[in-house]
Amino acid sequence: MEKSADAETDRETLREIREKCVKDLVAMIALETVKEGLSPTGPYDIIGLIHEKYRVLLSPGALYPLLTSLQKRGLIEGKQTKRKKVYTITDKGKAALQLMATTYQDILKNLK
Repeated sequence: MEKSADAETDRETLREIREKCVKDLVAMIALETVKEGLSPTGPYDIIGLIHEKYRVLLSPGALYPLLTSLQKRGLIEGKQTKRKKVYTITDKGKAALQLMATTYQDILKNLK
């Protein structure tokens, strides 16, 4: 019984760590998702892709301010369609995404 409780605690701890990592990197993940541009990329598309890839469900309240901030900083552009606002990444956003990825890779190399 104790082993089962420990395993459950380990799974919960790992889930919490994964969720924290995704939330800490959500700007980078959102930029990458918009960059992929597989379909018109609206906020709920981004939420769905993050949930599918990382098993973390973000609330729209967590994502909308981020998208607004990215747009104000010129990293993405938003266009209102009939049904939703869709986003595309700008050249400045692509450069920022590359810089973020390089920075995180450097950090991870130093953790080993």
